[in-house]
Amino acid sequence: MVETSRFEELLPRAELHEALDLVSIRAVRIETRTLNSLQAFLRPGGKLLLFRGSSKNELEDSPPPPLAWMATFPLIDSLHSKLVILNKTRV
Repeated sequence: MVETSRFEELLPRAELHEALDLVSIRAVRIETRTLNSLQAFLRPGGKLLLFRGSSKNELEDSPPPPLAWMATFPLIDSLHSKLVILNKTRV
């Protein structure tokens, strides 16, 4: 399933809660509230892919539970972009 909508529009859809193995998001300011909303879509063990620019955000390395940092990979050197992967831990 691929949804190309704002995640806020998808939150009311109960059938999407804890139903996805992978969520990808881009061009969104990462805040605790955002991560808490996004993790609602993930099954335990699911992955959240964050495409980030050069700005550093401490939530990328130490997100709120039940999310945990897995890895960060550089993407385009000249843009200082990166891919941050978070995992929804099993609770």
